[in-house]
Amino acid sequence: MGWRTATFLEMQTRLLAEVPGLATVALYNGQGQMMKGETNEHIPYTLPAVFIAFQGGEWYIERDLVRYSDQYVFRLHYIDQVYQDDDNRSANQAAAINHLDAIDAVVNALDQWQGLTYAGRVEFSGELLDEDRTHIIEHQLEFYAKVCDPSLKDKDQAATTTRQADDTDIIRTGQSQHEG
Repeated sequence: MGWRTATFLEMQTRLLAEVPGLATVALYNGQGQMMKGETNEHIPYTLPAVFIAFQGGEWYIERDLVRYSDQYVFRLHYIDQVYQDDDNRSANQAAAINHLDAIDAVVNALDQWQGLTYAGRVEFSGELLDEDRTHIIEHQLEFYAKVCDPSLKDKDQAATTTRQADDTDIIRTGQSQHEG
């Protein structure tokens, strides 16, 4: 399992355990854009939902073939239904602003978290509100962490093992398996 898969599954598990009422955690693939419109009838996800995007960062390679990024960015898209009547006279105000507490819960679940296999401490760095919708509200929450990707090292070790196996065949039999 690669570092991205492991990181996604670890974040998904943490968010579902720590954020009350969160119904869906999935990889981001433009779901917010699909949900623009006047109704929520075409939404294939149960809301509220968090969609995780691996935004990236600058990568470096250490001498032992470990690729790392000092500030790899993860963007979470928190999407929920929004209610129109949220003013102080509305009976719906509590439900209408409930998503604000959910945003805090998402931020608190990941900010300063050190439970990832391939990443250091996760830090919250900012948010953006996309309110260009009729019945949906989307908060984009950015986090970053130092991430390491050992796949180059794994690839190098696999190549070394293959070369060693070929050399052993030549020594034992006098010919390589790959000779015709």
